[in-house]
Amino acid sequence: MSNKRDDDFKGFQEVISDLDIKVSDPSPKKGKAQTGLELLWFLENEEIRIEKIGDLYNEKIENFKLYNFTDSLCHEQIEHNKKLRERIVRKMSHESSGYIKNLNEIFKIRYS
Repeated sequence: MSNKRDDDFKGFQEVISDLDIKVSDPSPKKGKAQTGLELLWFLENEEIRIEKIGDLYNEKIENFKLYNFTDSLCHEQIEHNKKLRERIVRKMSHESSGYIKNLNEIFKIRYS
């Protein structure tokens, strides 16, 4: 199995080498000093970003502790889903609903 893979890989290499594609580095060459400054700026910006995220999480956690609406929202959503389910079943089980009509046609075709 590995011989077949090696042969496939060699064939792929030959195709690529026949294409004679030149790959160049798209980024311009930078001096070490310029790269060092960019790294320093990146690290400073990253530090500021992380501090802001930390502040945001601390604020959200405090708000979550003080004003936790999770249980009430879940209960409301459960009740809403229950009412929707009852409404859907009521509409679908009505004699003139499309669902019942299609089921009747399927049963007539299948069992007649």
